[in-house]
Amino acid sequence: MSSICVEYINQRASHHEWPASPDRLFQAMVATAYAIDQADKFLPLLESCCTLPPDITAPVVADLSEWKTSVPVAFMPSKGQDRKWVSRAFLLQSTRFLSSRLKVWYHWNLPDECAELIRSIRYLGKREDVARCWLDPDPPAPNLFPMENADRYLSVPLSGRLAELQAYYHLTAMAPKAPLVGYGSMVMPSPWGEMILKRSGAVWSLAEAQVCARQFSRALLAKFPQGEIPSWVHIPHQQSYLPHLACVAIPEIGAYRNINRVVGVGVILPKTPEVDRTLIVRKLAGITDMPWDNENLASLKPSVWCRPSKEWETVTPVVFPRHGKKSGDLEAQLVDLFAKQGYPIPEQIQLNPSSDKKGIPPAKTFIRRNNHKPVFHAKVRWTERQAGPVLIGLEAHYGLGLFTPSNR
Repeated sequence: MSSICVEYINQRASHHEWPASPDRLFQAMVATAYAIDQADKFLPLLESCCTLPPDITAPVVADLSEWKTSVPVAFMPSKGQDRKWVSRAFLLQSTRFLSSRLKVWYHWNLPDECAELIRSIRYLGKREDVARCWLDPDPPAPNLFPMENADRYLSVPLSGRLAELQAYYHLTAMAPKAPLVGYGSMVMPSPWGEMILKRSGAVWSLAEAQVCARQFSRALLAKFPQGEIPSWVHIPHQQSYLPHLACVAIPEIGAYRNINRVVGVGVILPKTPEVDRTLIVRKLAGITDMPWDNENLASLKPSVWCRPSKEWETVTPVVFPRHGKKSGDLEAQLVDLFAKQGYPIPEQIQLNPSSDKKGIPPAKTFIRRNNHKPVFHAKVRWTERQAGPVLIGLEAHYGLGLFTPSNR
């Protein structure tokens, strides 16, 4: 059993998605089987491609290059153009120019009997995108996997796709697109657990996030009987550190939103076997001045704060343990904080006194318990996608040090 390797000989790929979707390759295999007059031999073998979405090994490439081409109306489609009044028209073309003869592997585990069919494939997409294909018995490890929280979506042939293509071919009609399946790279789990969000009962400025989170924490702890607060909810200041619940303030993020306004609060549960989610939900319901209705605010959807991403940036700044004595000390402290919390070490760290996000106050304007401690906004990047929540720093349990996935 071998995987399919596709090498772009002309160093160009005109298909809009990257890498080429598995369904595009599957259609090329079906068309090639008919072209070489071996459909009866190879089509039964291709049914194995329609069972599960394949893992993919693909390098990262540049974006599509787009340009407009002027063409006579005679070459335009009959629909959508009034040829009586238009003498020439423009077509939008796009091509991805590759830096070298890149290779992409589709881990379909086809039988060796398909080697002749795979070698007969000449291109994917346009005829100018010449490709060389073969069965590779020793492919590299995949870096794109089918998953729900995906950063791209590709068409994948599933059960019944071969019969659907044949039926539409006999009808001389274009077959519908195959179902989309999310693909993403490996996701590093967050050391934190579930994030439960509530609508705030009052209007707060984002600079007061720490005050808001502390008051919310006091209201939550007041719902427990005296002396019966579990250690995974709260630990006294004198005790040694144990993973426990964190309270955060949630700003209003999204298009046309006032990010300087706190619209909700939330608790982030630790990843410990003792956690009782039902208990926390019941205690939160007892805080009557904070309704559960989130008014369809995007900020109060956990996916906004937990979706996997390689790049993350702060909405509330990170409070550091001590001042840096030389260049790079603060970055080293942040690396140490991530390591102690259980996050992988970031490959890139950038600290700034102010945030790039419009509306977020400068770091020093945030109210905090330890005013003598250094505080900075941060942007970090990991080699693999990191799942949220991302929460770090001395004030992490009281509203500061909350990250959001970067949109860039």
